[in-house]
Amino acid sequence: MKKTLLFLALLAGITTTGISISAWKPAADKVETKGSISFSIYNDTSNDFPFYLRGGKNYINHGVTNRYNEDAGAEFYYYDNGKGKLWFKVTSDMNGKDYKLSQLID
Repeated sequence: MKKTLLFLALLAGITTTGISISAWKPAADKVETKGSISFSIYNDTSNDFPFYLRGGKNYINHGVTNRYNEDAGAEFYYYDNGKGKLWFKVTSDMNGKDYKLSQLID
């Protein structure tokens, strides 16, 4: 009798665990890429371009392509004697893309 009850309790535990694991799935339209988003920006303008990222001034030199690996949500700002207005936020759809600077600036 004890073996039967133990077997039924064990079977119920396995069945319940299997149902709860397989029943949860994230909504496909809400899945956000986690981790590093890789993209590049080519400076096709006639000047070096200063911008503000992660607490400091950075440049994209004229005629140079810079590759970035940032988390989704990272914020790039215009540089205006310090942190200026928001330039853009990194999104998961930027992953693997190449941009020209002239297309990204106001």
